[in-house]
Amino acid sequence: MYTLRPPAPALRPFIENYWFVTATASAPLDLSVDVYVDARADLVFTFGAPYTRTVAGAQPVAMSHSNLDAQRLRALRIEQRGAIVVSGVRFHAAGLAPFVRPPNGLSDFTDRTLPLEEAFGPDGPALDVALRRAVPDADAQTALLDAFFLARLAPAPGAAVFQSLMARIEAEGGLVRMDALFADAGLSARHGTRLFRTHLGLGPKTYARIVRFQRALALLRADPGCTLAEVAATCGFYDQPHFVREFKAYAGVAPKERVGYFPVGGPADFSPNVVRFVQDHPPESVEAAAPPHPEETMATDIPTKDAPLTLKTPPLTSEYTMHREHSAPLGREVLVCTVGKTVLHYELRRVTDLHAMLRAHGDWMELGSADEQKPAKEGTVEAWGRSPTNPVGGFYGLKKGLRGRFGMYLPPLLEALGLAEVTHEARGNRMRAL
Repeated sequence: MYTLRPPAPALRPFIENYWFVTATASAPLDLSVDVYVDARADLVFTFGAPYTRTVAGAQPVAMSHSNLDAQRLRALRIEQRGAIVVSGVRFHAAGLAPFVRPPNGLSDFTDRTLPLEEAFGPDGPALDVALRRAVPDADAQTALLDAFFLARLAPAPGAAVFQSLMARIEAEGGLVRMDALFADAGLSARHGTRLFRTHLGLGPKTYARIVRFQRALALLRADPGCTLAEVAATCGFYDQPHFVREFKAYAGVAPKERVGYFPVGGPADFSPNVVRFVQDHPPESVEAAAPPHPEETMATDIPTKDAPLTLKTPPLTSEYTMHREHSAPLGREVLVCTVGKTVLHYELRRVTDLHAMLRAHGDWMELGSADEQKPAKEGTVEAWGRSPTNPVGGFYGLKKGLRGRFGMYLPPLLEALGLAEVTHEARGNRMRAL
């Protein structure tokens, strides 16, 4: 059903693998693939049922013809059902460049899905026809692909210098300073940036961000129990909210929403990053491989007093900190919010309870915010946080006189944990669950 083949040795610096998925009408498949941003391109030959390609934040697009899915800046989902017959080429980052000749380098292809004739000229459709005739023989298709790419292999000028720059960004986990990168190579920033746009189709800073994101993703895969704060610190993000924003930008989901399983025998850094074959039997194995639900791991993602989260109020006008600590009188951990010299204590479970309420609500909810002594606007997060019908039967605050402001200080925490989206206007802000 799913088969990987390595390319010819001369092609391996540029092409990671060839892949093949085959299903008949008598044994159809239901396939879903989440593709995160990784600076790579994919060549997709579609010989069976069409598929749906959905870029994060955009409407689905039906794809029925073979195409080059070039290096992307946004995550996407591919869904396909029925008699699926697909052959593909997975390029390394910058691996496409030696085989195509766009006028302005690979930047002409960035974030585009191109027909074969635009990417490869008349040779592209001819290859499509030859591969279709060879289905389902993966070995025969591999030989055709090897011959095609070996005939086109011609690295552009400056390739060796560019590869050294890219290798240094990868070696330093995306944290290298661009001025130092180019100065050490004896290049001007303008020349170095041009090399990246020619050979990769992305600017050097963008590539560094992608490398950092992919490193964080690898850490989350390797240790599902690690906290977001630990990953953020290890990978050099400014803070945990910065990490969550970057992850969402390149994965299309918050860190705690990553799910799926990886094909047996696939490379360790297999991408597309999440593949699900509905007919494979892991409802159980998928569940076992998936990370815990956000509500189950939330508490461990809130740091302790030694390294509190620094947050900003929804209008982004004031800073405050949040951390968890053990309360001896209560015999359990509580949430501590420090605003200047004022310290507020809340039930730690308020985070999971609010997230569950927002998920059930299913839409945006106005935040509201008021001191304990003032009434809360009905239908707001603040009103729920003190309602006798909520799970604790009243205020989540634990310090009498300072039990309000629930709608001011909690929403940014859920946003930092990747559990919710919050607006940041001067007034009238809202939130919804992720």
